Amino acid sequence: MPPFLAADVGGTHVRVARVQASADPEHPVQLLEYRKFRNADYPGLSAILAEFLGAGARPAHCVVATAGVA
Repeated sequence: MPPFLAADVGGTHVRVARVQASADPEHPVQLLEYRKFRNADYPGLSAILAEFLGAGARPAHCVVATAGVA
């Protein structure tokens, strides 16, 4: 499986990682890259993702976790 993006979007910070599935059952996901961003420094999530990805390859898949009211 090719690498994909995983993001945890909180009220003050966004944590973004490039991850890849692993065949190791004890470590099913391999962390390839990780950064933490302060939300107040960016106009929105798209700006954060653009900085994280830079000029590199764009992943085909993304998983996003957010907090909210159900």
